[in-house]
Amino acid sequence: MLQVSVPGGADTNVQYNDSGAFGGDANLVWNKANQILRINGNEPRLQINEADRTTDGGLWDIDVQGGIWSLRTRTDADAAGQTLLSFQRGGVNVDNFTFNLGPSKLTVFAGDLIFEDSTGAPALAIIGTSSSNAAITYLEVVNNGTGGISTKVSSTTFAGPMIANGPSGQSVATSVVGGIPFSFAIDDVEAYRIDTAGNFTHNNAIADKSYSYQAPATGFSITIANNITSLILDPAGTLATGTIAMPATPIDGQIVRASSSQIITTLTVAASAGQSIKNAPTTLAAGDTFAYIYRSTNTTWYRYP
Repeated sequence: MLQVSVPGGADTNVQYNDSGAFGGDANLVWNKANQILRINGNEPRLQINEADRTTDGGLWDIDVQGGIWSLRTRTDADAAGQTLLSFQRGGVNVDNFTFNLGPSKLTVFAGDLIFEDSTGAPALAIIGTSSSNAAITYLEVVNNGTGGISTKVSSTTFAGPMIANGPSGQSVATSVVGGIPFSFAIDDVEAYRIDTAGNFTHNNAIADKSYSYQAPATGFSITIANNITSLILDPAGTLATGTIAMPATPIDGQIVRASSSQIITTLTVAASAGQSIKNAPTTLAAGDTFAYIYRSTNTTWYRYP
């Protein structure tokens, strides 16, 4: 006698072996018209088992909980596991994941972000205070746990809100050293600092690369640009007259200085529109200099030592 089995569940329910009989469930349905396989439920889950692996990572889940779609690994079917990638309205979360970018790759691991170059060497890492990736020895941007970040390329770092430390011969560092809120170092040797009162000190020479070099003729008129600190006049000989105009839009406290290698018999030093100037020089001897500092409150230039 031919035994006929009746499909389990309702129309569109996917069939499965339920203790030797056809089974169907409203939480697993197939929409033939639109070719859609649907998993329903309060916390639906699709699980894939990599059978030849017995450690964490062999069991993969795609599940939805609380409106969040997650990809995670588990040690067994019901373990909490490790969420690798999750999507929700308004954002994407990634952890312990690697993105291949051609020959390079970007890895999110243990809460850290690591970029490796084409040789596989770490080129950039952003790591936390309790990172397990302490072996990274290129450029690290580190949460130092004190409200700031530190960066380094070796095990040598400073204790402070910001540190930048590059390879030997090229390294620079900014840090808090002994309570100093900001310092700059070359190969771990401090070059300058800003102390807790905001005072600036330096241990090396200062170069003014903003200078403007001019070789004017008599009757010249030069306006100092806003980004210029030093004006160097180097005429071929004595000049009868000349005019220097101050920067048009200076900032408060801006300093401007000028010098001449030759005599300027009659010199006019003028403020720009909307400004005034105090004690302007009217002549300049060979080798003489003058300097001014700007006070924005009353838009006035004052002679500066």
